[in-house]
Amino acid sequence: MWSFFTRQATFTGPRLSYRPAYPGTQKKRSEFGVFQLASWFSALAFATDYDTRSMIEVLFAIASIPDIASVAPPAKTNQYNLSIGYSFVKHLITSDVESGGYGYRNSAEAKLSIFPHEEEWDASTRRHTTYKRNFDFKVKAFISYLESQWPCERPKKPTESDCAGLRAYVDVDETMTAVRSRWKIWYQNHLFYKYLTKLAEAVSRQSIDSSMGQLPPLPKLPAYTLVASNKGFATTADLFAQNQPPIIRPEDRPQLCLNLGRACDDSDEQSPSSCIRSFLRGLRVGTCTDFERKYCRDLELSFRALRDLNMDRKDGTENGLATSPQTELLLKYWTECQTYFLAQFRSLAAFESLGARDGGLVNSPRICRTFFLSQLSTSNWKKLPIEWKPALIQFALALHDLQRARRLLRACSSGSSVNLIKELKNTAHSKWDPIDYPQALLMEVESDITIRSVQFDIARKMSSPPDNRNSVMQLNMGEGKSSVILPFSRALRLDPAQVNDIAADLNRCMRKGGILLVQPEQILSFKLMGLKCLINGQESIGCTFLEGQQFFDENSRDIVDESDENFSVKFELVYTMGTQRPIDYSPYRWKLVQNVMDVVRDVAPSVAQEVPASLEIHNQFGMGSFPRLRILKANGKQALVQEVASRICATGLFGLPIARQNEKSRAALLT
Repeated sequence: MWSFFTRQATFTGPRLSYRPAYPGTQKKRSEFGVFQLASWFSALAFATDYDTRSMIEVLFAIASIPDIASVAPPAKTNQYNLSIGYSFVKHLITSDVESGGYGYRNSAEAKLSIFPHEEEWDASTRRHTTYKRNFDFKVKAFISYLESQWPCERPKKPTESDCAGLRAYVDVDETMTAVRSRWKIWYQNHLFYKYLTKLAEAVSRQSIDSSMGQLPPLPKLPAYTLVASNKGFATTADLFAQNQPPIIRPEDRPQLCLNLGRACDDSDEQSPSSCIRSFLRGLRVGTCTDFERKYCRDLELSFRALRDLNMDRKDGTENGLATSPQTELLLKYWTECQTYFLAQFRSLAAFESLGARDGGLVNSPRICRTFFLSQLSTSNWKKLPIEWKPALIQFALALHDLQRARRLLRACSSGSSVNLIKELKNTAHSKWDPIDYPQALLMEVESDITIRSVQFDIARKMSSPPDNRNSVMQLNMGEGKSSVILPFSRALRLDPAQVNDIAADLNRCMRKGGILLVQPEQILSFKLMGLKCLINGQESIGCTFLEGQQFFDENSRDIVDESDENFSVKFELVYTMGTQRPIDYSPYRWKLVQNVMDVVRDVAPSVAQEVPASLEIHNQFGMGSFPRLRILKANGKQALVQEVASRICATGLFGLPIARQNEKSRAALLT
């Protein structure tokens, strides 16, 4: 039963109030008649929630069996946050205690004097190590003291004799406030779990009578015929239901004969580029040693780079990208795409006439290109007959090919080899089938674009993350990102009606599959505005804002542009509240990154010597600086990661003393 209530907390929100809703549990059973209970249980049996229907037997037992109804629920509590759990969770309490620490700068260890002949860096390391050891010892003692009190309704605050020296490192009063808040929920859930256990034991003690009388046969109703009324108009469903889809011939779809290799090859056999290629082929045949073969490869790479540079300088005219034959070929492809698109549209638009019926004029939807494309949207696609879906997909693909042909012709006519090559490289629908993702195809034809493979891979992982867990993806520069600013400020003064309008807009945005474009500061302003309203006594507005924040947490996915800037530490200081305190987990959060980068700087030269073609390093500023590091191939990345991991497991890091562990522990960390 606990798993049932936990699933309900997950689906309907963290707050539950089941007990008052059960007839016969808060009132005497005599106050409810048999027919009242029968009606109530019948309504539950036809509920859409399968988990609720599975609990009908237990609810009926509570309402009808005195032994089960006598099990008393926990007093003084009607609502539970079951997703938090019902037992003492040590790592959560540890997080609360560590967050309540004063920090290294306010500790006595930070003021320890330096030893004679001791370097400043060594003294700082000694102070940090001493503080970390003492702080961890006090925190461990504090947590052990709290754990010894579980389960109880309210934990006691430790005295100096219980945890000596604790107040020098931790703000005990503030920490106990956070611990008691979490502790209260755990204890309430603990009592509720005990209640469910007693209830399950009482149900298991009951005997089940398997005998069941035979139900009387159901009476047969006379057959009757439904007579449809004249609506006076024809809906979209009527059009698709009355007509058959046209025959689809995918082989008639035009194909572009101009590929990337043909666009970039030299057509003149006597051109300088052709002569150089012939020379390189002859030179490659006569190579014998590894050095000669490497020299030939480098010479060929140099020739390709020079050819690409000249092609860009001459706007692509050297290799015939903007020559007349290529333009004529693309113009022919565009004409074929246009003819094919018009043929597809005429075959779809040849609906059977829905004229006057029974003396009434039937108004039909306007048949146009937008009408057919709108059927690819999420809401219309579910209602569309299955036999019509391939025809509409083929129509949208015809429009997509026509748009792509127009883009290719425009790039070729302008003489831009870069745009033409980029368009030719972008192969449409190579990793996904439009019949499975009609909304993606609709976005392509609406925006006159072709979705790149890397864009679709990231979108698919965000909509369906692996193992249904949180996932983080990144689009590199030049792979199709954009930024739109939507202003939102805490200076706004909203009334309850406007707040409800915002909540309605958010729900409508989710139903329509929309995208909300905001800045990180605006999300923070939205959250803090709700807290500010609660502090100022505007509870109705504040609660609505917090419900909106919870709506974001449960139903949205975050897409962050310029993540290195948005995730910077300084964004934690935009809006401050309360007294000045160190940043969370400082300074270890950035020292850990610095220490790892120091290891990268140390091991990168040796890795570059092992795989010089895969890793490039330039250390032009010498000691105290970080070299410029470029990973050219995948094996260079793997070698660098392996070497960094091996070094860390061998020597350890600040806060990770793995070097003191045995070989088995270090090997386990490495793998």
